[in-house]
Amino acid sequence: MKSSELKDVLKRSVVVRSLSYCPKKILDKMNNLRYRRSEYAQDIRQFKNKHLGEACFVIGNGPSLTIEDLERLQGCPTFASNLLYKLFDQTSFRPTYYVNADIGFFPTYFNELIQYEGIDAYFVGDKGAKIVELPSNAHCFNVQGPFTLKKGSLKNNDFSLDASHHLALSYTVTYYSLQLAVYMGFKTIYLIGVDHRYAGHVDEKGKLHQDSGQERSYAKGIAAPLGAGWNYADSTTYSYYVARQAAEKQGVQIINATRGGDLEVFDRIDTDAAIGAVSSQITSVKNE
Repeated sequence: MKSSELKDVLKRSVVVRSLSYCPKKILDKMNNLRYRRSEYAQDIRQFKNKHLGEACFVIGNGPSLTIEDLERLQGCPTFASNLLYKLFDQTSFRPTYYVNADIGFFPTYFNELIQYEGIDAYFVGDKGAKIVELPSNAHCFNVQGPFTLKKGSLKNNDFSLDASHHLALSYTVTYYSLQLAVYMGFKTIYLIGVDHRYAGHVDEKGKLHQDSGQERSYAKGIAAPLGAGWNYADSTTYSYYVARQAAEKQGVQIINATRGGDLEVFDRIDTDAAIGAVSSQITSVKNE
């Protein structure tokens, strides 16, 4: 081996060794830099302040959600996620935006979802985007985190204000929707169907059990896997506190319009009053 070749090999090996010991935060920064230079980031930037000053709804999949609620949300800016599309055969309602990042959603559920027309845009986490063929109105976001991860517990103090950089990880897809809503410039964000109540428990051996006599974890018509998300309820509660603090600093109000449920992080408003307020705002703008 020539001296010049040896130097080149040694140089490359030093780089590899350096990367192998590179702290996660540095690797995250490198990944973020690559993403920001990608066409995906450029694509996301078109949504910056697209809805400046408006109000929207982030729709959960909880048991309090009804088909009637969805019908009344027609025409309102909305974010949906996960298996809400299972209700589409019962209503003409279609959300404005659909958000998914859980790798378990891809490819089966995602391919079912995109068969329905009427959704303006899909937002897909980077890992999911690697295993499905994205439709032309799908946009890939960079998921970053966690910073502190223990078994069944995630505490992430990050709430991204720049979706073209990354969206912070959480155990609830609602967290991604909230970050996107703030990025798009919404001034008031109403939560509906975010019951934050899950009918199940973990036994001493770590096995999941459905509890009898409790409410369903999901809206009628949505058949979700047993225990999906609920065993991380404490971590998602923490995420909501982070979201509230970050939103308030931006002058954005997150209000819980869910009927009942266990989420008490945000101020509450009656469901009908919230829908009425947003509908009136939309009508007023149209009449100007």
